[in-house]
Amino acid sequence: MNKKIYFKMTKPTVTIGIPTSFAGESLLETARTISLAQKKENYNLKIYADRTPISTKLRQQLKTLKFEVHWTPDPGSFLKKVRKLIAATNTDILIITQDDIIFDRDTISATVASFRADPKISMISARILPLSPETRFESMMASMVRLVDKIARYWNDGDNYLAASGRYLAFRTAHLKKLPIPEVVNGDMYLYLANSKYGGKFYRAEKAKVYIRCPQRLADQFKPSNRFQYSKQEMEKYFSTDLTSLYRIPVLAILKGFIKELVFDPIALIGYIFIFIYTRIFRIPAKKIMKTVWKIDTSTKNIIS
Repeated sequence: MNKKIYFKMTKPTVTIGIPTSFAGESLLETARTISLAQKKENYNLKIYADRTPISTKLRQQLKTLKFEVHWTPDPGSFLKKVRKLIAATNTDILIITQDDIIFDRDTISATVASFRADPKISMISARILPLSPETRFESMMASMVRLVDKIARYWNDGDNYLAASGRYLAFRTAHLKKLPIPEVVNGDMYLYLANSKYGGKFYRAEKAKVYIRCPQRLADQFKPSNRFQYSKQEMEKYFSTDLTSLYRIPVLAILKGFIKELVFDPIALIGYIFIFIYTRIFRIPAKKIMKTVWKIDTSTKNIIS
């Protein structure tokens, strides 16, 4: 890193946005951890919500945390809310996150530092890590999250679709506004590919970390897994090209990640392998699962300790 360039760059302005269809306690907890991660910065904080009504009490609590809340009654897709957020953002950086995330206190500062360090970076992801599991099933899903985190790190220096989770994505706003954003199911994968297609540079910020509650029951893992299984097919439709090479995970990255996770928690990892096989054998047909608005996975919202 060129420190001389780093310190001369103008400090960027930042918006943190949460598109959500679940205005519950997890949203408030996420907002609280964002406020702590802001430290003394005065970032723009926005929530674009639909479907679940926001109570007067919750709205006031979010307002106290300096969040600007926009709510509409009709359910819309994740990307529909993202488009509204993008249109309303005039800061240098836009961080898009979700309503069931715990922010590490250094996540935002690490993201901003990465943008300042390299003006060519247009899109940044954070590491997605599991909260401490509360059930046996969740421990298996936590193993999966850790495994993905490891493989994402070993694959192409972190520049790969596994690293680009919709749980936390940050963009240079000017670049993001150039991207066409259609209605797709696998929105995070689309943004990763569109960023590259339109000349952007992706970076995984190793010091930026967010924590999630992993699914605590099979039903809350089954549908997201099925949606992802049609990701390649969906993206090839929109980008009109063969994406096999971008989806093919290097064997070495898989082996390194697998061995490290096997040493860390072998029982949970073996359990996850059976879940992985099950979701492939009993895959839901595309016409039933590939919808841009879906039912909320409630067990992942339990992030309050």
